Amino acid sequence: MLKLCEELVSLVSRSFYPGANIPAGHSKRRSADLVSFARGTRVNWISYKTYTGGRIAQICYQDRVTKKYANLPVLNQVGDNDLLDFLPPAFEAYIDNEVTWEFEKLIAAIVDSKQEGDYLENRSLKCVAVLEFLNSVFQENSSSGYILNPADFENNIGVLEQKVRVSLTQVFPDISEPDMTRICAKLKSLNRRSFQNSIKSLHRVQGLKPDSNQINKFVTIRNSLVHSLSFSSSMSKTEFEQYRTLIGLNDRLVLSLFSYKGVYYDWHKDESVNMNYSNIQTT
Repeated sequence: MLKLCEELVSLVSRSFYPGANIPAGHSKRRSADLVSFARGTRVNWISYKTYTGGRIAQICYQDRVTKKYANLPVLNQVGDNDLLDFLPPAFEAYIDNEVTWEFEKLIAAIVDSKQEGDYLENRSLKCVAVLEFLNSVFQENSSSGYILNPADFENNIGVLEQKVRVSLTQVFPDISEPDMTRICAKLKSLNRRSFQNSIKSLHRVQGLKPDSNQINKFVTIRNSLVHSLSFSSSMSKTEFEQYRTLIGLNDRLVLSLFSYKGVYYDWHKDESVNMNYSNIQTT
């Protein structure tokens, strides 16, 4: 598998970035990250060779941290055709958007959320952290995470605060200045969409049709894990099924970040499905 990835990475680097001097170690790291995400388990390289005129010019070795094998792949493990479809556009997207999405850290977190040998609650909380990170980056880089235009809202926050202070004084005559200041400090958050709506907006911006039912289930599970350190008792799903709901939503979003358009395994539905971007509004 890694030999195949080396050849693909070399091909992609030459095709998309013919003039770029991408260090071999960086290409290996990125390719290992992408294969780790695709296979749902940590894949690492420990050495690579560089050639000059058909001869080996250098062999580099490096210590690597490994993890236990996990069997929750995003792409089907039937041959390597899925990697052939996934890796070229994913490698290009990785380089183009590496700063924005911090892919090395993101993929490490996703793979870690699938590692066996940890409590299922802990693995699920890691899934929650992944989606919180995706939502945070999305809101920092898009106005779609806001209800009103963020610049307009920011420009008028002073007027809004004045009116809120007047209303608070009328309704609560004995309110103290420190308490009024604490309330007014939260006014900026009024313009942010709810977590559910923000995640739906992220789906639309990525060209995906949001599954409201799955997103609502994710939030229910998330709230239960965060507030009670246990899975939701209000759902008919088992604990592992709830965990798979979290995995399925994260996998689909990250696949869209890598512009993948093929078949993947949806752990929420427990079946292979196609990434369908058609007829989706992206604004």
